[in-house]
Amino acid sequence: MARIVIVCPFCQKRLETPDENLGRQGQCPGCQNVFIIKLSDLGAAGERLAGSAPEYEYQEMGALSGVGAVAVCLVLLALASLLQWVPPDPTKVGADFMPSEKLAFAAVSMACCVCLAVSFLARKSLVPGVLTGAAWGMVALIWTGGILVTFHNAVKRAQNTDLAETVAKSIHASAGIYLALAASILTIIAATFFYYQCRDSDTFRRIGAFLVATQVLAVIAGLVIVFTHVKPAIQSGLPRRPTLAAPSPQTPGPPTAPESSSSS
Repeated sequence: MARIVIVCPFCQKRLETPDENLGRQGQCPGCQNVFIIKLSDLGAAGERLAGSAPEYEYQEMGALSGVGAVAVCLVLLALASLLQWVPPDPTKVGADFMPSEKLAFAAVSMACCVCLAVSFLARKSLVPGVLTGAAWGMVALIWTGGILVTFHNAVKRAQNTDLAETVAKSIHASAGIYLALAASILTIIAATFFYYQCRDSDTFRRIGAFLVATQVLAVIAGLVIVFTHVKPAIQSGLPRRPTLAAPSPQTPGPPTAPESSSSS
């Protein structure tokens, strides 16, 4: 397939594309403007190339398959909130705060799906949509992982105590939390695959720092959720051993003088 060099009519950037795209709509990876590829846009008298990959990365199957993988993972995250995370028995640890957790989980997952769909259908840069999904996957990983780690530590601390059996019975994670954990890991992997497929584009080189910053903020957000909400909510529902006050030492009174017997 022959390739041609065109010039973006907005930023004058030289781009490469298959000649079959003449007359079609394309997006400049530099300025992100969308335009119709016309003969008037050809550079250097319609210079034709053979080989080299185009900068119009969003037509590549690798990038689009990465977007599809992120979308599937976000749907799995939303479905995970419909499954049971903990037993519904109100005496179980976590049963009092998990419904609100699942509702927030489903809402954010669907919002990320909508963001990705809008960026795809609008033919704008897919970077914001994919990064949003990747960031949410990172937060979900720390969120669900924090729940499981807190459960594990509670059971471990209760071992060899009189509350070991009670704590073990009160803590039980169901399939939903494990699906959310797996889906969050797959979301991050899918977003990394998308970035890898588009790594040769100037646009993606420029947003490398933004990718790192997004993930750092996602880690911070996940840790805040775990330490300010998840751990306190779980630990407040755990049975606690009664604390016995140590006996206070008796203070000795003043010495009493022995009674002297008077002889008559």
